[in-house]
Amino acid sequence: MIHRFAPYALVRGALENASAAVWILEPPRRADRLARRLRLAIDDVRNGEQARQLTGQQGPRSKQDRLDQIAAIAARAGLAEDALKNRVSYTEIVKAVDASGAPGSLIEFSWKICSGLTHGDSWAAWSASRMTQMPSPVQDGVATLKMEASLSLLMQMTTLAVRLTGRGWQLHDNAQVRSSLLHVTRRPWLRKGYHTRSPVIFPTVPRPPRRRSQEPGRRIGV
Repeated sequence: MIHRFAPYALVRGALENASAAVWILEPPRRADRLARRLRLAIDDVRNGEQARQLTGQQGPRSKQDRLDQIAAIAARAGLAEDALKNRVSYTEIVKAVDASGAPGSLIEFSWKICSGLTHGDSWAAWSASRMTQMPSPVQDGVATLKMEASLSLLMQMTTLAVRLTGRGWQLHDNAQVRSSLLHVTRRPWLRKGYHTRSPVIFPTVPRPPRRRSQEPGRRIGV
């Protein structure tokens, strides 16, 4: 027995967070990736301040202080003010990730179905449910239907969320590799067997290879 609505709320959260990760990491330019991250930070500040106003609580820092800090980060990175002026939404994020992915991935469609079921919308319930007509007679064109959750649809959307999460991790790993290569390129001594863990540059000592003894079952490691 699978609940008709609850699992899709979880899948919706997975799709949104995986899409956000891909959306942030996908641009090839670092400035664009930073701008997207800061737009999310601005939106988080605004949402948090709205929640505080509803409860009458005061945070340790004002809304303007937090926004000024984000603006300062953008200024140090050379980002124009226009890069952060548009408010971000998951509609924008999911649409962009769907458009940049493989054709026919149906990321936006799956997210809309999950969102509709999370809100209990009728259109989503009719679209995503498995319906069986009951044996009771049809009267005045009205039939009795049994509506159940579609296990196959739920599995497809869950698999999509898992794959999208993997896509985000792949982008993260690629960014780490680019950062490491750039680090070595800007510091040529790292390519010559040196490290800089202290103010003095020390040569790295290569680890000697392991030697195997002639006696079976015995290994000598140096």
